Amino acid sequence: MMTNGAGKARSSRDGTARKSAKFRVMLLSSGEIALADKIAEDGRGKKMTAGQQVRVVDVPADAGAGLGLFEDLHGFPSGKALSKHIVAAATTRVYGTAGRAFLAAIMPQLDDIRRLAAEVTAAFCEQYLPKGADGQVGRVAQRFALIAFAGELAIRLGVIRVWEAGTAIGAAGTCFEAWLKERGHEGAAEAHGGVEAVRSFLEMHGMSRFVPAWDELAQRSDHREAVKGAEEFETRAPPPPRQPPPQRDVCGFRKHVTIGNDFGWEFYISDSGWAEICAGFNPITLAQTLIEMGALLPGVDTAGKIRAKRQFRIPGHRKARFYHISARFLRGGLSGRPYLVARRAYRGSRDEMMYALTA
Repeated sequence: MMTNGAGKARSSRDGTARKSAKFRVMLLSSGEIALADKIAEDGRGKKMTAGQQVRVVDVPADAGAGLGLFEDLHGFPSGKALSKHIVAAATTRVYGTAGRAFLAAIMPQLDDIRRLAAEVTAAFCEQYLPKGADGQVGRVAQRFALIAFAGELAIRLGVIRVWEAGTAIGAAGTCFEAWLKERGHEGAAEAHGGVEAVRSFLEMHGMSRFVPAWDELAQRSDHREAVKGAEEFETRAPPPPRQPPPQRDVCGFRKHVTIGNDFGWEFYISDSGWAEICAGFNPITLAQTLIEMGALLPGVDTAGKIRAKRQFRIPGHRKARFYHISARFLRGGLSGRPYLVARRAYRGSRDEMMYALTA
């Protein structure tokens, strides 16, 4: 409810609707586990939704300096000593001092600050937000940008006198990039989760729940040729190929193909199999995402419109339409990988943001 910005709708004593509480607030928690792990603790298979991932952002508490949360101990002998000093100061001596001073300073110039906030937020996103990133990533970037702006404004107004200009922007940018790296992709959470669900299903059940129809056909053809050769040379005919073990809960078919100098499997997924794989995701949206990645090879109807399914005649089975997954999907050979974050170099100075703050 805190992240949604509204309290519960309740009734008054006479049965009429009571006015709901509304608020806009940011929250910071030092929880030791991610929200997704917390949600999964109930054991009922619940997953974190895309909206929750945007509203509650998990930032790894490791500054990468070998000091845990800290980058600099500022003369203290250990991280523990510095932490105890900060806690003592923040909770006893100066609790709320900076907040009250900050509010007193900004109230007389709120209109100017709103305009300035929009400029700095845009400049922050221009620097730190990857090109082509999904709107979900953009929303998180805007929130980090607002934090950066508040910090720089506090420095400019003299509320925080120990920081130099640009410190808050750099800190917020570092935390945003740490979150993005931890997230592992810059696309929509639903799309990425669906892609990983398909990949996991094929890796887990690809050999057990998909019939190798083409292999069976090749074995029968090879046996016929061997029998003809035995008859021609009057030798003992080879035994027929061993029948494959029966497969339960079949989701489709698989075909052994060559990929350059390597081999892989193509999968032909039936409607019922696709429905099982896409449980918890929108099957139409997921199919479109895989098509854009080059993982799902689409068909074209008579009107020239792209369709997610293609028509195939499977050896020994009926002719039907299937979702055709490329062998490169599991081999990692796709050229387009829109949901993986490339490691990006530092993208230049903060001149635009600092100019807006000092103009």
